Amino acid sequence: MRLPRRSRQGVVMGMDGWQIAFLTAAALVVLIFVNRFGPLGLLYGAPLYLLFGITALTSIHGVSTPRMAGLWLMKQVRHAAGATTQTFRPEQPRLTGTLNLPGTRASIQLWDSNGTVAIYNPHDRSVSVIAELEVQGFLMHDLPERFDLAEQFDRVLGPFTQRPGVKRVTLQERTLPTTIRAAREHYETVRRVRDLNPESPVARNYQDVMDHAERFEVAHRNYLVLTLDV
Repeated sequence: MRLPRRSRQGVVMGMDGWQIAFLTAAALVVLIFVNRFGPLGLLYGAPLYLLFGITALTSIHGVSTPRMAGLWLMKQVRHAAGATTQTFRPEQPRLTGTLNLPGTRASIQLWDSNGTVAIYNPHDRSVSVIAELEVQGFLMHDLPERFDLAEQFDRVLGPFTQRPGVKRVTLQERTLPTTIRAAREHYETVRRVRDLNPESPVARNYQDVMDHAERFEVAHRNYLVLTLDV
């Protein structure tokens, strides 16, 4: 698709003020050189008045060349003056008041006994115990396997809620960044046993792969929260 040129209405013969100014400058150059050198002035001043004349009669993308040159010069001046740089001044924090919300979160207690910690909520008199599961999380499986795993968890966890004293059973999954320390230790063991050169291209390439994989390593932790009604 090709769009037509932008329509415009000039001052004289379709020329804008910029073009008329350049033609006027070309005419003044001719007048000055002819009065100073005579007929040879047309030859001496040719570089100047031809430059002004050709510039006045040409256009760039439908915009006259003098006007385009003026816009470009104005843009460079704005760049040099820093007018095109956008800066932000952070607002100062201002305290407008204090809001006291009602609730019982502040009264939750942690009970520690023989290395086991339970969470006691005096509002509804419940104790929650969190147990970590050594299983692969839902995010490690495909979608059909997730549905199947959810059904299996439902068969196991559902009867828990039917028992007296069990108020709620919650399954949680947490994703957190971790390290590849085990992979690095295994690599160092293999390199030491097999007496590999750590400066070889293969060893350096494997080291770069481990360095790049470090920031993408995540761990999926699964927790089972049993809330008992006391």
